[in-house]
Amino acid sequence: MKIQDESKRDIQDQLSKIEQQVKVVRSLIEHNEVCVEIIDHVASIRLELKMISKLIAERHCVQRLHNGRLTEEQLTSITKMIKQLIV
Repeated sequence: MKIQDESKRDIQDQLSKIEQQVKVVRSLIEHNEVCVEIIDHVASIRLELKMISKLIAERHCVQRLHNGRLTEEQLTSITKMIKQLIV
């Protein structure tokens, strides 16, 4: 099952935010800025990546679960992924 257009747009928006944050981090490092500020931006990037993972899980994997189109291996993989997202 492919990711639907609406989800793709949401994911692409999130990725654009991440790209901008990476540019900010790169600039902060180049200008020897305060480490706390850099760490704060890196934490934001990690949060955005986590949000993308949750979005994919919610809109893609859960739909497959409801449709009963998962193998045992896929279900195990999704279960592991969801556990990681909760942490």
